[in-house]
Amino acid sequence: MRIINRCKRLMWKCWRALFHTFWFIPGIVSLGGPSLAFFFLTLDKGTKGTLAAPYLFHGSALAASTLLSTIAGSLITVAGLAFSITIVALQLVSSQYTPRVLRGFLLDRTTQVVAGGFFAIFAYALIVLTTTREPSLADPGFIPRLSITVAIGLGFLGLVLLLVFIHHTGSIIQVPEIAARIATQTIQAIDQQDTDEEDEMDAEGISAQIQSLSTYMEPARIYATSIGYVHRIELPHLIRDIMRPRLQISLLVCSGDFVTEETIIAEIWPIDAADEICRRAIRHHIYTERERDINYDAKFGVRQLADIALRALSPAINDPTTGVLCIKYLQAIFEHLVRQPQPITAYRFAQGTSMLTIRQPAFQEYVRMFTEIGHYAGGNIRVINTLLRALTSIAEISTALDRREHQDVVYRISSKLAAHAVTQVSDEHDRARIQEQLDRIEHILRGTETLSSGL
Repeated sequence: MRIINRCKRLMWKCWRALFHTFWFIPGIVSLGGPSLAFFFLTLDKGTKGTLAAPYLFHGSALAASTLLSTIAGSLITVAGLAFSITIVALQLVSSQYTPRVLRGFLLDRTTQVVAGGFFAIFAYALIVLTTTREPSLADPGFIPRLSITVAIGLGFLGLVLLLVFIHHTGSIIQVPEIAARIATQTIQAIDQQDTDEEDEMDAEGISAQIQSLSTYMEPARIYATSIGYVHRIELPHLIRDIMRPRLQISLLVCSGDFVTEETIIAEIWPIDAADEICRRAIRHHIYTERERDINYDAKFGVRQLADIALRALSPAINDPTTGVLCIKYLQAIFEHLVRQPQPITAYRFAQGTSMLTIRQPAFQEYVRMFTEIGHYAGGNIRVINTLLRALTSIAEISTALDRREHQDVVYRISSKLAAHAVTQVSDEHDRARIQEQLDRIEHILRGTETLSSGL
């Protein structure tokens, strides 16, 4: 079983490495060119080049070679142009927005399919070209008329793909498109996380004896074995492999956390339960990678939007409109996050005698991005008001849903934002607007009597 698990883990890593590279999809698509070439050449050989339909190629072998050479040379030139555009776009995205969005651009399926299409047409024309022969006394020659006609059609298709590529590249590097894509992926990651958690076992009714293990016993600590970001944690498989009574495990990391070989990733009670099998199971089901993945780490999507906003507000770029746009998408994410049920942080197993607790990202870890943006907003009243309006909307939702811990966080962050903004804004009227917005947030939260900081 251990060997099978290792093989599955290795296969998953290899497949993920292949699927998340730029060349994998283009490589698969480019195989269509040789496949089509062999198919149509087979049809031509079956008819011995005697097809005489009016729409087929009727030129000589020399004309066919010239035509195919032109198509192949043109397509490889177009492919080089496409890659040049891609490199320029990557440089623009990296310098104008943030390097953290480059991965999403490279994994764009349209870009990959178009790049593969160029190579497929080039390979098709080249293969057909090698089979074209002039007739002679010893050789009747061979002119694959059907294959050449298809090559002409594929040449026009290559021009269409070039136009599609230019239009698509110009669209996906626009900041509204980038921000919308990141926000959509982040919301999907939040929904997927909640769905996975709902499939697990609830932790209610855990015996007080098991819960008290951590209060009077020293735990066995497990350290990470590799350096990188926690990619994902396979909770169902982990629970299956550590199925034993009277065991308490606390996972101290979650997706998106950076770990080193000195990072404690788990604690186990009692200490003698942390045998080699238990340690290996925990390390085996906590995956670490060199970079974060938005599909499993919703905080990474929030981080990307915040980085774009911070870059836009820097003196070098000075684009508050982009900053405001990112704040609005962050607002949509946080509003969706507030509406989600509270994530489960403890699970029972072994007939309720054992417990596994996990770390879930707190709401404050998401919303504190507003504090960073507000710090770099300086005296830009437009950005500050957008931040406070976003917090007002989040306060209204959290109050309506009676999310007390969220209300505390919203008030603390809004107060900090307002206090910093007042010191940066020189106009008295703008200061009054900031205070009015803060008073509105306070008014929304005051009636709940839940704020630990006191209103």
